[in-house]
Amino acid sequence: MTRGAIETKIDKTRRAFVQLREQLVAVPPSVPQGLEVLEEIVTTMEELEVAAEELRGQNDELASARLAVEAQCERYRDLFHDAPNGFVVTDAGGVIREANRCAAQLLHVSAERLIGKPLSLFVAAEDRRPFRTLLADLGQDQGVRHTSLHLHPRDGSTVRMVMDVSAHGDQASGRPRLYWVLHDPSRAERQVEGLESALEREHQAMARMRALDELKNEALEDLSHDLRNPLTAIVGFASVLETIDLSQEQARDAVRRMAANARKLERFLSQLLDFDTKTQGSGVVHRQPTDVTALAQSVASEWATSESPVTLEDAPSVTADVEPALVERIVENLIVNAQKHAPPEGRVVVGVVRQAGGVLLTVTDTGPGVPDEFKARVFSRHFRLPGSESPGTGLGLNLVARFAEMHGGRAWVEDAEGDGASFRVFLPLPAEATQKSSEDSSGTA
Repeated sequence: MTRGAIETKIDKTRRAFVQLREQLVAVPPSVPQGLEVLEEIVTTMEELEVAAEELRGQNDELASARLAVEAQCERYRDLFHDAPNGFVVTDAGGVIREANRCAAQLLHVSAERLIGKPLSLFVAAEDRRPFRTLLADLGQDQGVRHTSLHLHPRDGSTVRMVMDVSAHGDQASGRPRLYWVLHDPSRAERQVEGLESALEREHQAMARMRALDELKNEALEDLSHDLRNPLTAIVGFASVLETIDLSQEQARDAVRRMAANARKLERFLSQLLDFDTKTQGSGVVHRQPTDVTALAQSVASEWATSESPVTLEDAPSVTADVEPALVERIVENLIVNAQKHAPPEGRVVVGVVRQAGGVLLTVTDTGPGVPDEFKARVFSRHFRLPGSESPGTGLGLNLVARFAEMHGGRAWVEDAEGDGASFRVFLPLPAEATQKSSEDSSGTA
């Protein structure tokens, strides 16, 4: 009978006795003994009501305890099924009674289908005898046993599994139950490998960051070098205009050159954001058909002065697929370098010729030349010839070599005929351009 039914019956009985008492009170006092009996019954009913109240309190406590036990069981089930290791509960004979999700994943069988199957089905043949011996020992030993067995999951693989197993008595049946914890060493090894791989990627990322930081510093230094040449020209022409009376034509020419160098400064500044990419040697070269001869002539005209003339060798015009801005800076840096080392009234000659598979740029001066022992180092960053008193940072020729490499070419220096040095840059054409050039030559022939 439920608590509610008991309370209803008690309440109904109490009301019946109250009604009976009222009837007896109305009876003449010739039957006092019946009244006393009735009073005792009423007292008993009141005691029953107190007992019922206590019972209600106990039932409430039991209900709270039951809810707490259910919540604890639910937490256990969550911990059991979501545990990172495989958990299997078997009877003393090794038949699976419970298995969590990780164990099901390790054995490649759903947790529901594992119930009722002998764990020995998944033990490799060579380990079944030690497994049975372990089961027999666990029936006599309540401690934790550590073992290693080879299992055959349903995917056909063989996995070495490290196990911790202990025996505990089942309170309901009194029979022992075995609790197995399955550890997959290969999973830990994969996790270690993953961590090592992540650490290696982190080291590589740090190395790239350091390289990018160094590259940024180099880029800013290179940019300051590139800005110095046109800025020097602007200051020079401005000084001439300020201190020397020039004819109208001479003044117009000076202003034209100042404007040209100012536009060059503007172009350099607009390239500031992607300058570091350009100087890596792996940046994309934006090639386009360019009249290299006309470009070299323009640069030579900008830097030619009466004290240091710059001329262009007579040769057929050469058009090639190159990046004009980089080729312009190659020619400019070579001319500036030649002018620094040429003697007073010295000459600087620029040449542009087509060679098999590319274009050859040359800038020849009448200076002291480059000794043989320094020819391999003259394009190195910050390198300057010993004893050189010419101003500069040693970056110009390094930029020449790097811009040539970006085109897939190279830069080198040779002795000029007579005195001086001949700096040379070979820019190979793309395969398509080379093929087209060969076809055009064949058609012309």
